[in-house]
Amino acid sequence: MSGPKVVRVVTREERIEICEGLLAQLAAASRALKADAVRLGDSEGEKLARSTARRDVLVELIKQDNFDQAETQIRQEIGFISSKRHEVVERAASAAAVALRQLSSQRHAATTLLKELERRAPEAHAELAAGLRQIASQSKATKIAESVLAKAMAALSPTESKSHLSDEHKALARSLQAAQGTDVDGKSWQLLTTQDKRILDLQHGLAQIDVLGSSGAMTTFKKRLDALELEAEGPVRNMKLDALVIEVSSAVDHLRRLGVLVESAQSALAEAGALGTTSELASVTQELLAAIDDPDETRLTKATSEVAKAVGLARAAKAAAARREAILAGLETLGYQVNENMATSWVDEGRVVLKKADTDMHGVEIASAPDAQRLQVRAVAFSAALPDAANLAAENAWCGDFGRLQELLQKQAGDLAIERALPVGAVPLKVVQSPATVQARSATVRTRKVNQAR
Repeated sequence: MSGPKVVRVVTREERIEICEGLLAQLAAASRALKADAVRLGDSEGEKLARSTARRDVLVELIKQDNFDQAETQIRQEIGFISSKRHEVVERAASAAAVALRQLSSQRHAATTLLKELERRAPEAHAELAAGLRQIASQSKATKIAESVLAKAMAALSPTESKSHLSDEHKALARSLQAAQGTDVDGKSWQLLTTQDKRILDLQHGLAQIDVLGSSGAMTTFKKRLDALELEAEGPVRNMKLDALVIEVSSAVDHLRRLGVLVESAQSALAEAGALGTTSELASVTQELLAAIDDPDETRLTKATSEVAKAVGLARAAKAAAARREAILAGLETLGYQVNENMATSWVDEGRVVLKKADTDMHGVEIASAPDAQRLQVRAVAFSAALPDAANLAAENAWCGDFGRLQELLQKQAGDLAIERALPVGAVPLKVVQSPATVQARSATVRTRKVNQAR
């Protein structure tokens, strides 16, 4: 048995509210996965995004009031979907990087072979030279290009005397000889292509920029890379390549940060939508939608934070109302007198006093902060002249009622947990005004406010 207590209230309604917010975030993550999968042509990601089997299992957990397990598994599913979205983007970026490398290889080999054909006998291989020129300016790697390059390799003989050749042509001749000596599948031309790691890294970076949704930046960077691939080796080219590597890496990092911020913003919007519409939520969500349409790191961060704050306030207000309602309804079930103004009085004054119809001199005081998450509950007396034995009996009676109130909330998938408590009789009963006196005073105050407003 215990006297005055500090207790923590959890209601079924607020647990459902939390789970519904998480389900909304999961739905947003699935929509984002589907959008990327469709945009990038990833059938595996699209199939996963369309599946509702896992969501059905999670909804069933909520229906069974298994809230702890539901919250844990929904959060895990959100993480899983987000990781699959990342995989979709990485698969597309890897495929795009391969395509860029193939294009670069074909264009570089075509340019190299064309120079050698034109040096040796331009008239003898006019048709082949025309094909190489077309490859050197193509925008996409093709199978036909591979065939033309293989023919060009075959047309060039490495046995030409090297005594009169320049260093560049001697190097080319050595490359041709090495390539033709290993040509078993018609792809020896690939040995002529550059293997500079910086260029390979740049190709992967450009692919990521394109996949992450900035095709304009990708085109600009690619033009610079194309020009550098044709530029002669030397310190100037190396400096330009190093600078481009830094710029592309910075652009990729920026786009990835934006992607994370947009994902967080969409999740916040989904959670706000699950709470319904309020004027405060409507205002901040409109600002966040505008920030998503024209993404900027600072603006997105601020707008997402504002929505998260508004969601927290709205959820706290609904949870507080649900807690007050659950406590008052439970006490009414136990025989305490409850009227429609008590919830309002509790909010206005931070406390409410109740009594049973058959007890005129004792009652119960419930006090809390506005969120009603933690309550101070205690038996109270309406007169300072009551005998100690009567006060002790009232405190013991309230302990029994409190236990029954706990059972009621637990049956409704809620909880009323004691965090701190004093023993019965440890302190004198607090003396307060009776509920009737408090209600009369509150009515007078409300009337005065109405008259002043007129």
